[in-house]
Amino acid sequence: MSVVHTTRNMVAAYEILAGDTHVETWIHGSEGRYLLLVQPIANYQKAVAWATSMADQMAHHIEIMPISADEYQQRYGGRAQ
Repeated sequence: MSVVHTTRNMVAAYEILAGDTHVETWIHGSEGRYLLLVQPIANYQKAVAWATSMADQMAHHIEIMPISADEYQQRYGGRAQ
């Protein structure tokens, strides 16, 4: 996992593993974490860049988490995000 520190916050960007097909963007709040977006793995670098640009505006850190096709199917049943 890479940790990108910003002025007042951070982004936790998990490494892409073989077989990862999508990337989730999670924001954290005082009550838990919330899924913001799921997109194709080709957008991983854009997701990290966006999270880094937004991190200082958030109260808590942002997570960028690659997931496999199986994880995507289990979580979302294959429905489009």
